Amino acid sequence: MELLERDLRYLEDKVYTLQDVVEQKDSEINSIRRENQTLRKRLGLPDLNDDFQSYNDLPTTPEMLATGLQPVHAAPPLQAPTLDLGMALDAEEAEVIDRHVTAIHINPRLTGGYDFDKQPGDEGVMVVIEPRNRNGQYVDETGQLSIVVLDPQKEGKDAYVARWDFESYEAQEKMKRSLLGKGIHLQLPWPGGYPESETLVLFVRYETPDGRKIEQKKEIRVKLPLKISSRWTPAMQELQPRMTQAPRVNVPSTLDLSPEEASATPAARTATAPEWKPYR
Repeated sequence: MELLERDLRYLEDKVYTLQDVVEQKDSEINSIRRENQTLRKRLGLPDLNDDFQSYNDLPTTPEMLATGLQPVHAAPPLQAPTLDLGMALDAEEAEVIDRHVTAIHINPRLTGGYDFDKQPGDEGVMVVIEPRNRNGQYVDETGQLSIVVLDPQKEGKDAYVARWDFESYEAQEKMKRSLLGKGIHLQLPWPGGYPESETLVLFVRYETPDGRKIEQKKEIRVKLPLKISSRWTPAMQELQPRMTQAPRVNVPSTLDLSPEEASATPAARTATAPEWKPYR
């Protein structure tokens, strides 16, 4: 269900983005039309609408009727392009010229705890990193990556949870696009077992080919197995009274089953019974 919700949120954001692109392109087309009309007037050329009107005024000749030709009509108005929501590059990415990475973005919808085995608890984290240029445009360029997870509730070395390092070619292998997101997709299992806290801090360092280091951090939440298993504690407490009553069925009511008091009972001295010697 979470995956579907993420998918729907992503598609909704995508629709809004594409609507903005369509409006922008439509505005550019109208601006170019006005500029073209102004230039034609300065050059003394006839207006395009006048040309279309002159074509429409042509009479229908017998030759046209015989051959089935129709008079020339005005061209239909330009329509904004229809963009596909599939895997094709959108207009913004198709126009990316500056491929110089100056920042990285951690995808908030796809970054967090990751359940590898479909059992209670997150066995690691998933991180999606988007390199971007100075204009905020996505750039599919990779570099050396270092990812560190820390526990903010601890200090010093105790706060260290995990670290992963990737060479540029390894990060390139993780670069992909999907309906959920684009960028470097990393699925990272815990190297030393589960952390102790659900709230962690994720640090990402991206090193460009020219040696610049770009850093970003984000607070994430993970699910721990102990947190889920503790929900069964009340049910176990309900079973305890029935388990303690079972041994009393065949035991006298004066007998105490507690370990401490049973050890204090002089069972061994009763067996020898030294106090009965004078009566023999």
